[in-house]
Amino acid sequence: MEQQLTVSLLQWLQAEGYTVLVSEQCAGGDGTCTLTPQKWDVDEFITGDLVKKHEDFELLIIEDELLQPCAAEGLKRYKVAL
Repeated sequence: MEQQLTVSLLQWLQAEGYTVLVSEQCAGGDGTCTLTPQKWDVDEFITGDLVKKHEDFELLIIEDELLQPCAAEGLKRYKVAL
């Protein structure tokens, strides 16, 4: 099931322990991107080998997105596969 990404969904995902949203491909014909939530250690991801494996992926760090003052507007192009 896919859900539109919203600030409230980001908050729920964070409360459930998810840290990152990842997508291998974001080339939807309508400009949308479907992301999958992951429970990765963000610091380990950035400094370790995982970042090299996923450098071509669309990646959103949930905590960073929640800190953005206009996050709601920027989230419209994303859906989350739950």
